[in-house]
Amino acid sequence: MEHQSPDLSRLTEQALRLLERPRLRVPLLSAPAAPPSSLTDDLDRLAAPDFKPDGPFLLRLAAKYGHAYAHGSQFDSVDDDDLTLFLDRFANRRRGAESLRGKEGLRRDLLHSGFALCMLLDLPRTAHVLREVLNTPVSGPAPFLGLDIGAGSGILMAAMHGAARRNGFEHPECLGIERDPAVRERGDRLTRSLGLGRIVAGDAKLPETFAGMAGRRIAFVCNETLPSQGRRLWKEDFTAISAALLQALADETRGAAFFPAALTAEAGPRGRVRLTPANRFAPETDGYPLRLMRAEGIELDGRDMELSQVGKPYTGLVHPDWLLRLGRRW
Repeated sequence: MEHQSPDLSRLTEQALRLLERPRLRVPLLSAPAAPPSSLTDDLDRLAAPDFKPDGPFLLRLAAKYGHAYAHGSQFDSVDDDDLTLFLDRFANRRRGAESLRGKEGLRRDLLHSGFALCMLLDLPRTAHVLREVLNTPVSGPAPFLGLDIGAGSGILMAAMHGAARRNGFEHPECLGIERDPAVRERGDRLTRSLGLGRIVAGDAKLPETFAGMAGRRIAFVCNETLPSQGRRLWKEDFTAISAALLQALADETRGAAFFPAALTAEAGPRGRVRLTPANRFAPETDGYPLRLMRAEGIELDGRDMELSQVGKPYTGLVHPDWLLRLGRRW
């Protein structure tokens, strides 16, 4: 009887399937499922002054923004099942997974977009930051111009835009600055399609990057290029960006709202100090170098909050199994 060799390709495929991570099918949130809606519809709701976004809404909004960033789905109705599938695929982008079977192109795309999505999909922290920006009072003469430095996906442009509309500005404009060309291109495509504004390429540590904004009043500045709690400030660009911005646009940013409104840092023997617009994010520390300070917290909900505590009001709304798979902002 003739011996038949096994189909090695089929055996290989079956062996690889044994290594695949099964899809996580538990609900993302503890709250009841929401009706399907599009990102554009949710952003319109967010702009209404009498609408009070709760935790589940903000968490879904952040996940839906990520879905649109990855899939271009900003005008499509998306439900909770769509969001959990997207999050499962993103969490497993580096490994074999049931949800990514036959989706090599999508896997490569999610890997390519990983940096911006990791920050965005830290859903509890993103929701907390969104709430802070949305609740920040903004006033002054029109037109409204918001500036997002290190724009990434552009989610904080959406929050500033919503804050402006909630405060009566009819046609707010937001401008993002992003130094990574691929991140800038994708984020710009999404923010333009949503009518939020545009993201331009530039190194925000250089004062000349802000030259095009000279003479324009800036109402809101977001800059969350922060190191993790306990890490030295030189690990990220927050202080260098703040110095360049305030050197180039001192008059234009006078009276602007800032996120964060303050950064607290450990300054060696001086103890904790607060970096704010009033001291140009560079407080006097008796010669202790700014770059050697350690980040500790930001002003949030009207008080100084340690960075490790940002997002805590929302973690209980996310299923524990999902919390283990989400990204991390700082």
